[in-house]
Amino acid sequence: MKNNTIINVIKKILYFDIKAYYMFIVLALINFLLFYNYYGNYSVFSDSSREVYIPMVMNKGFSLYKDIFNVYAPLGYQMNASLFSVFGEKLDTLYIMGFINSTFILWGLYIILKLFLKKSSVVIFSILFLIINSCIYTISQTNYIFPYSYSIVYALNSYIWALISLLYFIKIDKKYLLILSFLLYSLSVCFKYEFFPFIFILIGVMIYKKSDPKMIALSFASVMLFPLISFLLLYKSGVKLYNLTEAFSYICLLAKAKSVNILYTNLGFIPSISSLKLLLINFMKFLFFPIYFITHLFSIKEKFVESNAFFFNWIGLFSVILFILFCIKLRNKNYFNISDKMFFILFLSAIVCSYKCIFNISFNSYGTYFFPLLLICISIYLINYSVKRKKIRINFIIAVFMIVISSLYCISNMERSNIVYSQEKIKTEKGCWLLKKSK
Repeated sequence: MKNNTIINVIKKILYFDIKAYYMFIVLALINFLLFYNYYGNYSVFSDSSREVYIPMVMNKGFSLYKDIFNVYAPLGYQMNASLFSVFGEKLDTLYIMGFINSTFILWGLYIILKLFLKKSSVVIFSILFLIINSCIYTISQTNYIFPYSYSIVYALNSYIWALISLLYFIKIDKKYLLILSFLLYSLSVCFKYEFFPFIFILIGVMIYKKSDPKMIALSFASVMLFPLISFLLLYKSGVKLYNLTEAFSYICLLAKAKSVNILYTNLGFIPSISSLKLLLINFMKFLFFPIYFITHLFSIKEKFVESNAFFFNWIGLFSVILFILFCIKLRNKNYFNISDKMFFILFLSAIVCSYKCIFNISFNSYGTYFFPLLLICISIYLINYSVKRKKIRINFIIAVFMIVISSLYCISNMERSNIVYSQEKIKTEKGCWLLKKSK
């Protein structure tokens, strides 16, 4: 790449084809406005009510971990409390922030896809169309607009951009990109601890590139920036070290609870007979996916609306299998080009961040937040590393499949919005939600 000044590199990374930009913005706005009244309504009576309550009481002088029991990282609540103090304590504040955040997630995913699929615009569109309908704007508690946890979508956004910085560092070898990747990584961890393992990938790339001591020092200094800011905000609110240790002891007790054990067993994270059965079921879905797909295709209302959360729960297992095949391909190659190295890091990063539910990517849980990167990696592998002579045919098959499934999810969202709620609204000065239909 010529003229690799910081400004030129930023322009190159942030380049977004203007037609694609308008297309995705229009799609996002249509979905946002179409289901606007349903995001908070689907979740406001359950876990997601925490996302409104905690920032509100923080602005009234209560402190995280001291006065408010919280098992998550603090930065997400600190950020939303600041948004409430500036824009008002309203559901609309969170909805709009969710929309802005999800738009940056889409932008980041587009940049990653363009790095590897430069001449596959239709495939890129179809992949992002599926992500929009199945994950970001889905009518469920695990959407990206009013999610069960804003921390997870803020963290995912930071993680994607940290990954973009790392991929471009591998591509053009500019040191400030690695430092930026460390910085964005620290931001993602301050939102959600699940992204912590990415540090080992960053360190591995740093060792591979034989970074000098100054580079190492700056990288690790950048990692400390956001944790330090978050801790200072906690300290300013009156939180002491013993409050943090006491909160940690309660979190450890909670982690041993039977309900938590059941949750992580169902996700396949805790080894057990149940998780083994789940793994076998997902493996069978993977082996007989054409039959599984057809049964859902011809029973939209009866099957897909009810079970679309489990439609892709085999995809984590499939990702692991493809990653192993990719590593075997690399081992048999005499020369690794830059694209191979970048894809290895991308694929490994997608699997590492999904470790909690890699064997059960369920959309009614964490799976909806880890699905996009796994889907992108699978698509890139099938197009670039499967059968090169039939690349056009593979592109066509992937694009058609994505668009059909996207349409099913769109129909499912419409059905859910009609089935679950009536049109009676409860309006308050802080927002409104819809009454559930009485049985």
